[in-house]
Amino acid sequence: MFTKFDGKMLSVDEDSMLLMREWQDTRSVIIEFPTEKSALAWMTSGEYQAIAKHHDAGSTANSILVKGFG
Repeated sequence: MFTKFDGKMLSVDEDSMLLMREWQDTRSVIIEFPTEKSALAWMTSGEYQAIAKHHDAGSTANSILVKGFG
């Protein structure tokens, strides 16, 4: 699903190490996209929305978009 939008899964971690402050979440996921446009296209796509409605019903999540160097 990510490759259609030029995305690449970089990390899925269910046992991350807290280094500072507080972290209540049980999983972190990092996905790389070449552009903000492709990331937003993926997140608003019908394919993602069809899956997201199930994961949103059974969990809580925070999502952020950060810009890389370059």
